[in-house]
Amino acid sequence: MRAELETMRHEKIYMEASLTAAESALQEKKRVVSMYKSMSKLADDLLDVVIEDSNGRELDEETIKELVEEAIRDFNEALNQAQSPTDGGNDGGDDCCSGDDRNLDGTNGNGAGGSGGGNA
Repeated sequence: MRAELETMRHEKIYMEASLTAAESALQEKKRVVSMYKSMSKLADDLLDVVIEDSNGRELDEETIKELVEEAIRDFNEALNQAQSPTDGGNDGGDDCCSGDDRNLDGTNGNGAGGSGGGNA
């Protein structure tokens, strides 16, 4: 009887560890799905901007560059929001203390390197 109880205790410990690992994997998958949803939204938004801005005309190289820079900034913002824990305390305001101000395009998060020009 004691041997059976000991076996059941070990099985319980194993199941709890497996459950913890599964919960952790689920959280990571949710984070990745959120990131891809943000990417999809950004792609849709960029397409809308390009379609609205072009109005049937060809875009010059400078306009395309500005649109791409804007899209990269928007993408990095969406990516940072997707990776941030959702505590409800940050409504898209200043992330001065997040510690990670590096964007995927190699710029720091303060908009340096952009044209700073008009938004389309």
